[in-house]
Amino acid sequence: MQLFSLVLASMLADLHLTRGQGGALNSITLTTAAAGGLAFGVADRCGAFHWIAGGVTRLRRRLTVTGAAFLLAAISLYWVPNPGCHDLL
Repeated sequence: MQLFSLVLASMLADLHLTRGQGGALNSITLTTAAAGGLAFGVADRCGAFHWIAGGVTRLRRRLTVTGAAFLLAAISLYWVPNPGCHDLL
C-alpha cells in the first residue's frame, strides 16, 4: 500500500486526475485491501483449504467459459466461407 502512495503523484500527473479523484482512487484501493484482508482472515479461521479450493474451482470454471466464448466468437468472426475457392477446383 505504501508503494501505491509513492506513485500516486506520478499517476495524477500522467492521467490528468484531480487531487479529489486521486484521493478517491486511494480510498478505493485501501477499502478493497481491507475487505480482502477480512475475507482471508475469515478463510483462515474457517479452514483455508476449503476457501482456496473453492476459489480455484470457480476460477477454473470462469476461465473455461471465457475461453469457450472467445473461441466461438473468433470462429464466428473469422471463419467465413469463401465462395471463390470453388473456382480453383
